[in-house]
Amino acid sequence: MTNYPFPLDEALRSSLPPRSRDGNWYVDVKFRDRWDGILVIDENFNCIGVYVHRSIKLISLPFAPNEIEDLRSPSITNQTLALLPQWFDLWLISLAGILVLCPTILLMAKAVSPFIALLTVPVVLLSWIGMYSCCGFPLIRLPVAILGLAFLVQSLLYVAGHLMS
Repeated sequence: MTNYPFPLDEALRSSLPPRSRDGNWYVDVKFRDRWDGILVIDENFNCIGVYVHRSIKLISLPFAPNEIEDLRSPSITNQTLALLPQWFDLWLISLAGILVLCPTILLMAKAVSPFIALLTVPVVLLSWIGMYSCCGFPLIRLPVAILGLAFLVQSLLYVAGHLMS
């Protein structure tokens, strides 16, 4: 368990980026040759927590404070992930993409225009990336991925059939 607040090492203070509007520094931290997370440093050079889900939380760190090698401005990826709300779950969004959005797109394609069916391609691809890049239920992952493939093939065949006729 990380005890907050902990002081920032003197050698790292020179690598702090400019302060944000609230007076704190938000920095990516490098440890064990890896960049990760957004630490929040206050005006007294104490780390007061981790910025996640649009707030500062006291989360146990996977490293000791003396293992910090370097600091930098937060990356766009870390900023985006930190701004996601608490209820946003990549696993559930990915499942909804395949189980809800794909059938809806195919129904809209039959009702409006067959070319709407091509929207299933990015939906399925992004859902696969989301499902396989986060933890979830491993027994559900493969059947849902196969179902996504079925929707993908069905939409491509539907558009091809419309173009052939």
